[in-house]
Amino acid sequence: SDLATAGLPDTDSTYALEGTAAHFLAEWCRGTDQPAKAFKASGISLTGVDGKVHTIEVTPEMREGVQEFVDYVNAVEGEQLCETRVQYQKYVPNGWGTLDAAIMRQGYGTIVDLKYGQGVQKYAEKNEQLMLYALGVFLDWDWLCRFEKFKLVVHQPRLDHVDEWVIDVGDLLIWAKEVLVPGYLRTQDPRSAFHPGKTQCQFCKIKATCKARAESVFAAVVDEFDDLNTAMATVAAPSQPAITLTNEQIAKALEAKPNALAWFTAVEAHAIHEIMQGRVVGDFKLVEGRSDRK
Repeated sequence: SDLATAGLPDTDSTYALEGTAAHFLAEWCRGTDQPAKAFKASGISLTGVDGKVHTIEVTPEMREGVQEFVDYVNAVEGEQLCETRVQYQKYVPNGWGTLDAAIMRQGYGTIVDLKYGQGVQKYAEKNEQLMLYALGVFLDWDWLCRFEKFKLVVHQPRLDHVDEWVIDVGDLLIWAKEVLVPGYLRTQDPRSAFHPGKTQCQFCKIKATCKARAESVFAAVVDEFDDLNTAMATVAAPSQPAITLTNEQIAKALEAKPNALAWFTAVEAHAIHEIMQGRVVGDFKLVEGRSDRK
């Protein structure tokens, strides 16, 4: 929730800046009606949230990936919107977003989102970001197009992944009323419970210091062991207590590994930042000249 992260600074990552550069190139291609290979500059300069200027290299891979996205969008019949701001304030106060591409024709809208990253594969079905874009397009343009359906598309060229999903306008509006609005209201209540998870925690500003996330990481392992021990107690002889993990318990621990590693990585990065700012983090310190910072 924005309440939990109010006042915390935004941060840029190399991946985020790279994605922004790819979107800039895609917008240039569509605005000039030229292929990505015609873009002459070897780099794109961007001002990060830290106020510094970062130059992102325009690699052959970026040109190829952006061109695949542009070709996909251009092949869809209809009136096109490019990097357009849409609003859904009817459902969420001050709610708005900037979509990558929307193509509209009578009764039908297509929303295409360019995901340049290659770390996490995304899907179109029930994708809340794309549903919000579709809602915004509906509110702005239904008077002209009389939409009946929307096709939502996630385009990830570096993963060779294009995923599509179609939703009826009626279902979209039910989602807005029964899911979006109640969800927004919960984010405004400081008493609302946190629900940590890989997706929602990935870009959160307090992912390293969130108590609920820390508890969930340990509970993912401990709770599974408790459940298994309870089940084993019904068949194990009292004189033969289990002192080693079973293969099933090992499997449960391995299932928790990705989330646990992501959390420890975030905690370590936060600790390094705090130490570099001169703040004490227990007895930990940074040692110069070592390959690993401890």
